[in-house]
Amino acid sequence: MVQAELNMLTPSVSGILISIGILIAMLFSEYLLSTHPQEKRIGNKRLKATDRDILRSLITIVPFSLVGARLYHAVNYWNYYTNNPLEILKTWNGGMGFYGALLGGILAFLVFSFIKRAPVFKFRFIVISDFLFLSLPLAYAIGRWESFITRDIVGIPTKVPWAISVPFAFRPQGFKLYDSFHPVFLYESFLCLLLFLGLYFVFRFVKRWKADGSISLLFLLGYSLIRLVTESMRIGIWKIGIYPTASIISITILIVSIILLVKMYHHHFAKFFRKRIRATSL
Repeated sequence: MVQAELNMLTPSVSGILISIGILIAMLFSEYLLSTHPQEKRIGNKRLKATDRDILRSLITIVPFSLVGARLYHAVNYWNYYTNNPLEILKTWNGGMGFYGALLGGILAFLVFSFIKRAPVFKFRFIVISDFLFLSLPLAYAIGRWESFITRDIVGIPTKVPWAISVPFAFRPQGFKLYDSFHPVFLYESFLCLLLFLGLYFVFRFVKRWKADGSISLLFLLGYSLIRLVTESMRIGIWKIGIYPTASIISITILIVSIILLVKMYHHHFAKFFRKRIRATSL
């Protein structure tokens, strides 16, 4: 069992981990875009996305993502925060919803791209989002360890060898008699690292099939699957009726991502199967 003296870790370390994750993702995205420049001709104009666009995008996206993440958490605990509104500002106590961050970031990026110039809106949005979404699971894998410090995400009780030991004062309500729990943050961190490696493999070695926007959709598909798996192990999750809110969002994103990917690659699939049929008929 992993003995975690959670109460000995200061809240400031939580912010440092999140900042490190964002910084590494930004630098990696800039490196990839600088070594793999993206250009496209629209009419008489040649458009180009550069590594500077990554920093400009993040300056807009990160604040909105943090606000969205906190608001998602606040809605989850609506009764508590309506009675204690100033507690919303205490992010160091934990409580950041990824889907809130995702929605806030997308809205901010849409605004950013639109302000830049309407003719290049679609091109920049798709290209920059691909590079950001490629690096996002790496940032998430690092930042997820913030939950190890703030104790806001532990799973159901378990006796597996890798269970995390939680001091009595920090155990979830209704589970005070249990001392070991599933380290959900560790599962998500590991799975997001695998997702990052998978996306990077597609980016580098599946160039023949890779289309603009495919990395973004693959990330959304991959993360929604990860969340569906880990959500069943979480304690005190936000529900709409009897269904976990995050699972509803995950299933919606999963279905939409699959539909868009099939639409994006249906010509490739059709061509592939035609070749297979011809080969078997000979």
